[in-house]
Amino acid sequence: MRVERLALGMLVLMVTSCGSAASSPSDGGGNPDATPDSAGADTPPVTAESACVAYSAAYCQKQKECAPDVFASAYGSSEVCIRQTRNLCPWTFVPGSGDSPAVTSNCAATISAASCADFNHNDACTFAKGTLANGSPCQLDLQCDSGRCSRPADPSCGVCRAPSAKGDPCSDSDACGGEGLACDLSGSSNVSVCKAVRKAGESCADTLDLCELQSFCNPQGMCEPTKAAGAACTGNDECQWDIGLLCLSDSKCGPWRLVGRGESCDGNDVSCLGDSVCNLTTMKCEAYALEGEPCTPPDNLVGCEFGLTCVAGKCAVRTALVCN
Repeated sequence: MRVERLALGMLVLMVTSCGSAASSPSDGGGNPDATPDSAGADTPPVTAESACVAYSAAYCQKQKECAPDVFASAYGSSEVCIRQTRNLCPWTFVPGSGDSPAVTSNCAATISAASCADFNHNDACTFAKGTLANGSPCQLDLQCDSGRCSRPADPSCGVCRAPSAKGDPCSDSDACGGEGLACDLSGSSNVSVCKAVRKAGESCADTLDLCELQSFCNPQGMCEPTKAAGAACTGNDECQWDIGLLCLSDSKCGPWRLVGRGESCDGNDVSCLGDSVCNLTTMKCEAYALEGEPCTPPDNLVGCEFGLTCVAGKCAVRTALVCN
């Protein structure tokens, strides 16, 4: 059974980077978040609030344009999309992060001008380099100069480390960090090691599934591009999930059917619109609680809206974790 809001989970890969376009500081040594005006002087720096407003609007408009099925299921409306994206946006403004209000503002402009191909493949914005040295506590990869925040089983805080090399032991997909590498958890030789990610048309028979994005490991042990609507399938990973396709109950790739609050859902083919979630006990779509509304933790099934958490019995915006 598909985990409800699969599409939204997929989008977190983009949203939690909250506009990670690379940005260069001022050559004159001024405020890197300031923007030169036509006369060459610095205008006031971009604020976190204004950057996140711009990023949320650009992201949601492009998502609606380029992946309407994903947009409908993950959000349902531009209002919900903008609110939830703004909830997440400030998470990456943490010490050492390569992200900043200026970077996020630049990313908003880049997304607005991006093609749907670049946007759907997360290529609209590039990651900025972090400033934390190896051995420093971290929460996100983009805080580290190495680009790798190595996290233990508890994913909240980790330590900046050098990227692993091909053949090095690893424990999960975050443990390698090297470009083009992923952790093979197939259990061969009872040791997980970093291996090269395979491209479409290459063999994946010796791995659990290390095929690149928009491809999957087929029964013949070859990486194959994900399938379009109407193609036969046996699992969700075989379908073009980046544009909202799943393997439906008829064993064909297609978009899920969307229903509103109070209607029946199944957590798979029949999904709730983005302002609600499928209660897997009642099998009905129920509204999320908004900021300031009552909740009962844990709120992972039916509770606070995405980007919020239950604090002292009320939904509140999640605060960025600072690792010391």
